Amino acid sequence: MLPEHLLLGGLVLLIVVSMVRGARALAQPLALGVIGAAAAAAFWLAASGLTSEPFPGHFSVSPVVLVVKGALLALALPVLLMGRYDFADDHAGAVEFPTLLVASLYGLSLLPSATSFLVLFLGLEMMSIPVYALIVLAFRRPQSAESALKYLVLSGAATATLLMGLSLIYGATGAMSLSAFALAAGQTDLLVKTGVVLVLLALFLKAAVVPFHAWAPDTYEGASVTVTAYMATLSKAAVLL
Repeated sequence: MLPEHLLLGGLVLLIVVSMVRGARALAQPLALGVIGAAAAAAFWLAASGLTSEPFPGHFSVSPVVLVVKGALLALALPVLLMGRYDFADDHAGAVEFPTLLVASLYGLSLLPSATSFLVLFLGLEMMSIPVYALIVLAFRRPQSAESALKYLVLSGAATATLLMGLSLIYGATGAMSLSAFALAAGQTDLLVKTGVVLVLLALFLKAAVVPFHAWAPDTYEGASVTVTAYMATLSKAAVLL
């Protein structure tokens, strides 16, 4: 879990930097270093052929998973660099943007390694919750608060739908493993099939997959270009992967 540990340590350092007067300029270089180190660690572990299950039944890593994780983290570096223009040193979001981005990336990095619905749910929520605040950071746009509220409500609806579907699948299979989804999909019971459909609908809504994409244009319009780039690419890729 070296990539996750690096992100978590960097998040703590960014919070400390935000409390130190005159250290705001260090936030973005620190975030760049942390994200770059996490991506490099993922690629290094993949090259070493590491296959491990730190939390059996919940969290596992393999070379393929680590390559995917490293690619997602590496693609966050251009997003952070774009933030230099939207959140300059004199902007209120100069520290908040890199801090929230690293926090969201921690949840994102959990998703490829999830082998249980519990870790999947935690990863989705830890990735999504900081994005609510990232949208509001574009407070110079009057529609940013409205966009954040729309995203909050619809994402909350998707979360509730996901939990309902997972509860039905768990009730039918007695397991929290992702493999239980395949077992549930093969059953003929209407209630179990409903759980499968609810999980798919929730993931489609989270990833803005047609026809559950109606919330995306309004949210993207209110957010800054940088935040829109992150939401439209990395967060969607993580959910789909």
